[in-house]
Amino acid sequence: MKACDSVWIFTYCTEEDLNTVLPQIREDDCIIGVDSGLDILFKQGVIPQLLIGDMDSVSENVLKKLSEIQSIIKLETEKDDTDTEAAVEWCLSKGYTNLNIVNSMGGRFDHCLGIISHLEYIRSKNAKGRIISANQEIFIAESYEKLDYVSETVFSLCPLSEEVEAVETENCYYPLNKETLYRNRSRGISNIIQKSPAGIRHGKGDLLVIVQKRKEEKFSQDDLYNIYYKKEGCYA
Repeated sequence: MKACDSVWIFTYCTEEDLNTVLPQIREDDCIIGVDSGLDILFKQGVIPQLLIGDMDSVSENVLKKLSEIQSIIKLETEKDDTDTEAAVEWCLSKGYTNLNIVNSMGGRFDHCLGIISHLEYIRSKNAKGRIISANQEIFIAESYEKLDYVSETVFSLCPLSEEVEAVETENCYYPLNKETLYRNRSRGISNIIQKSPAGIRHGKGDLLVIVQKRKEEKFSQDDLYNIYYKKEGCYA
């Protein structure tokens, strides 16, 4: 099945999430439906090459159409790993090095943490992973990471290790100049890209990047304050 290095894993997501990522999917990329993610794919007329899951959250209507899928891996309902983890394991075993997990990152917080842990596991296998939705993109930064997003995009830097050393930012509203970020502190929350592309450099440690994706709109600093702080009741 492998003809390229990129795979798209559709898990718990919405039509808006799917429509956001569809333009990024190349013709030879592999598409995998994971349980309820299959419903969204079928609703938009997208047939995955592979379905992985225990089928406990696939609608009855979609279950009748499984013959349209090339390959199906049926998992047990009671198991030690999640359906998404099983999909990640399959992708790594087939040699994929660019894993895109499409997930809304809403609902159960424990599931969200589990999905983030998949990024760490993917990285440990020398592959690149990211979580994508209509509103967010989440990934673990390389030692240098270009942030190629529109200006005034808000992003956060969250250490996964106890500390991340020598963190620097480029073209950002709140500059970091070889600072150490700590896992139990919130120093890296809510920065803003002033000019695209922006960039991040860091030394020892693992750094999670969470980007709040926005349409190409222009906002004043007062607008940004109202949108991301006053409106949401956040005073970080």
